Amino acid sequence: MIFRHAALAAVLLLGAAALGNAQSADVSGDWEITITSPQGSRTMKVTLKQTGDLVKGAVQTQGGELVLDGTVKGGELKLAFTVPFQGNPLLITLTAPADGTALKGAADFGGFAQGDWSARRASASAAAAPSAAATAATGDFSGDWDVTMNSPTGTFNFQANVKQSGEKVSGFVKSAQGQVQIEGAVAGNQLKFSYTVPFQGNPLLITMSGKREGDGLKGDADFGGFAQGDWSAKRAAAGSAAAAAPAAAGSVDVTGAWVFQVETSAGSGSPSFTFKQDGEKLTGQYKGLLGEATLTGTVKGNAITFSFKVNVQGNDATVTYTGTVDKDSMKGTAALGDLGSATFTAKRQ
Repeated sequence: MIFRHAALAAVLLLGAAALGNAQSADVSGDWEITITSPQGSRTMKVTLKQTGDLVKGAVQTQGGELVLDGTVKGGELKLAFTVPFQGNPLLITLTAPADGTALKGAADFGGFAQGDWSARRASASAAAAPSAAATAATGDFSGDWDVTMNSPTGTFNFQANVKQSGEKVSGFVKSAQGQVQIEGAVAGNQLKFSYTVPFQGNPLLITMSGKREGDGLKGDADFGGFAQGDWSAKRAAAGSAAAAAPAAAGSVDVTGAWVFQVETSAGSGSPSFTFKQDGEKLTGQYKGLLGEATLTGTVKGNAITFSFKVNVQGNDATVTYTGTVDKDSMKGTAALGDLGSATFTAKRQ
């Protein structure tokens, strides 16, 4: 009789322990979740419903509601949902130890990149005001962006690194010419930032204003109040920064004579250049329709930029070439001062 009571007590105790473990692993409810990826951090609201080992739910994003599926097995929570990324579906998988009050673990982005995530149960006030959280999510521009900008002197491609803190924006833009700091602000789904670059020996303030369009950005550019253009951007692929590093490391030597083919809206020309490269420093000589001139510039990795001054009908003008080098060939764009812009290709003699 004593043994029977003892056995019954043990069963009850084990049952209570099992119930306690199940309750501690119950993730049902509303959560505020922050996911950190190579492109930056995102905060959103997630609703989970756990039934046994299975988890169903929904993720609230600026584009609408996404369906989420998952499991809780062996004390581990695993969640998965799909988002559109650069026109393709991207599977995001989140794993973490199951806990009833807070979550923290690893994030996988389609096998292409990894990150981390954390979550806490949404407070009553947060649940009552989802629109504020949604507004914050629409304004999160942190991360790397591949930018295409159209100016009166041509089209330029560069990368912008954006760091957002509340409504303030900082970071830098990076091109073959180097890196400059940016400052700006966010209002809802609109982003505005500015930076200064050297132009014909003077500082030029460039201001870029845009807003989200799908997974990208699109807007207007102002060049010191003297000219206007437009720009668009998309988030840089996870491997783009890593892929750019080997290219920069593999520096080339352009020393020698080169023949260029330059195409403008007014016609074409075939100037010749003689380069002398010393590390990243570039010097040389130009000879063509605009006369002869001494040039200076840089070669960083496979990116080349150089400029020289000429006199056209009594007016001084600075001509700047920017491009990439591939062994014995080059290609890129040229800013011809007040004469407009051009594209070029070149071959080593």
